[in-house]
Amino acid sequence: MSQQSVNRIKRTGIITALALFLLIIAYIIAYLGSGSSGFPNQALEKAIRQAHPVGSSKLLNKDLRSITRLDLSYSRLNDLEGIELLPNLR
Repeated sequence: MSQQSVNRIKRTGIITALALFLLIIAYIIAYLGSGSSGFPNQALEKAIRQAHPVGSSKLLNKDLRSITRLDLSYSRLNDLEGIELLPNLR
């Protein structure tokens, strides 16, 4: 194998690794910027955020654990999926 072929293979490997790295970074940025917190029910998440504003874009476990009361009387929810993520709700 000639030195030229070895250099071409190295260059291809470096370019591939760089492209993969940039793809991973783009995916992370897209995920963080999507506004989705990973909460299973967006309507319930919105009601929780209105009742208990949090500073971060994601509802963290510590935020969910800190909620002990939640009035959803006027929220027009038809699904409570995710309510189990509020372990200290009374």
